[in-house]
Amino acid sequence: MKAYKQRFYLTLRQLEKEFNACRSRSDAYKDRKENLNWITLSRQLTLVKNTQP
Repeated sequence: MKAYKQRFYLTLRQLEKEFNACRSRSDAYKDRKENLNWITLSRQLTLVKNTQP
């Protein structure tokens, strides 16, 4: 089995999108005590991708 180590150099816009996604998950728990599982997050991501280019 081989393992690969990769680095990703994200732009500021890409980093902002990632941090906003993390923030929305933590805010959902903090505000509504709602645990967002993988299926829920996947559905939300699909909706966001379809509405925002």
